Amino acid sequence: MLIRTVARQGALALAILSLCVAPALTTPDFTAYGATASSTATPTATPTPTPTPSPTPPSFGGEQNLANIPNVVDVWTQPSIAPGEPLNLHVSSPTRRYGLSIRRVTYSGSLAPRVVFTAKNTDGIDQRGLVTWDSTTATATAPWPMSFSVETVGWLPGVYTIETTNGVPNQSAKAIFVVRTPTINRLRPLFALSFLTLQAYNDWGGSSAYPPNRAVRISLQRPIRSDTFSGDHGWEPQASWLIWMSRHVVGLQYTTDYDLSLTAPATNPSALMLGQHTEYISKTFRDWVDLASGDAGKMAIANFGTNTFYCQVRLVNGIEAGSPSEMVVYKYPSQDPLELTEPLEAAVFFRSDVLGRPEGALFGTQYGASNAGLPPSAMKVSGSIPPALLKGTGLKPGSRLLNLYRIEADYLYPATGRVVIGSATYRRGKSWKTVGSVIRTGRLGARIFSAGSLVWVTGFTGPQPFGLKRASFIRFNANILDWLRIKRQ
Repeated sequence: MLIRTVARQGALALAILSLCVAPALTTPDFTAYGATASSTATPTATPTPTPTPSPTPPSFGGEQNLANIPNVVDVWTQPSIAPGEPLNLHVSSPTRRYGLSIRRVTYSGSLAPRVVFTAKNTDGIDQRGLVTWDSTTATATAPWPMSFSVETVGWLPGVYTIETTNGVPNQSAKAIFVVRTPTINRLRPLFALSFLTLQAYNDWGGSSAYPPNRAVRISLQRPIRSDTFSGDHGWEPQASWLIWMSRHVVGLQYTTDYDLSLTAPATNPSALMLGQHTEYISKTFRDWVDLASGDAGKMAIANFGTNTFYCQVRLVNGIEAGSPSEMVVYKYPSQDPLELTEPLEAAVFFRSDVLGRPEGALFGTQYGASNAGLPPSAMKVSGSIPPALLKGTGLKPGSRLLNLYRIEADYLYPATGRVVIGSATYRRGKSWKTVGSVIRTGRLGARIFSAGSLVWVTGFTGPQPFGLKRASFIRFNANILDWLRIKRQ
């Protein structure tokens, strides 16, 4: 059912859209802060974390880049809703009529995303003139009135996308949200969509968390640019991965990093599943994971990405029903005023001296290499890999997965129980650097997999991912799930 606040109601129509991996864009070149792994001896030397000089913090704030307010049918909505909760859509259209469709992009009986709602010939209003800008924090906000609300009774938990259209070339846009699992089952794994990271890279309105217009307050009350979805850090590269996981992982549950950054679950799931890039999370999220997993708990972690838990953020202000609508993210120590009064709440790098919580201590790897000087390195399967991970894959110690560590990769970190399943060593300046993929077992039995690769999830598309037969790579991932004790079908 559609509850409108506009005058006229259009007819409903059904369409089918399949999400596919889009060509990669160049990733921003940002420098690792704090501890990195390096060796000055030989390529086979064991890397150890060594401090690096603090980079000069880039400035923030500035004039708005109006070119980053696209001339499209734009839409934003809540990061997540409970099943049956109204989905409130805020739409700006350059044309008098537009349409949109909503699809569940998780396995629903077929590989194509299932259409759950469509509307066409809907009244459009151009609301771009209502966009606000804060020059001090470089925050762009789209406080558009709600255009209409969609009832979601009967919608299953999962990841959903919205796509708009008005018949004009290049004027369609996208949005994403989650119908979250209402009650977490301790016997089932939980997938968290990285909504906060999407918004951190999103420069809609004129700024993102990166130069040249670096914002230190990111509004969630704005659309996400379409090129953010398809870029290296976007949603589309992992869509096929999630469709496979939602088809084969028994009882997969759904939430967002936004929800976990607000409130820790009352019940821990059997495993936390992370996609290619869960870079920005709150203290609440990190505290929960450190207590539920790592060396203090038993929850498994299936981390299929890189640059994970890189920066602590704060969620502030209100959106609609009182939920936070802005993400505070200073990154660099000495910039967040909260360091003086509540340093552990500061929105800075986890590995910084202010917080002292290196990601590698949890995952066994942590971000260290971007496309600046990183060759398209092949993973060499380690001799220490458990044989069960190679069963049925055709792989063996010494086998190589081509181009697995291109774009961004994690350095090895000497965490407790870390076992290297594959790595690549390359020379950077006078030092040898080693990036890798690991498994580790915490002191209380938590099993953790960390891919250490931004493009790992793209292996779920194409006939020969990383130079392997598709069936071989898929079996490798299935073996990893088995080692993590994540039930599959």
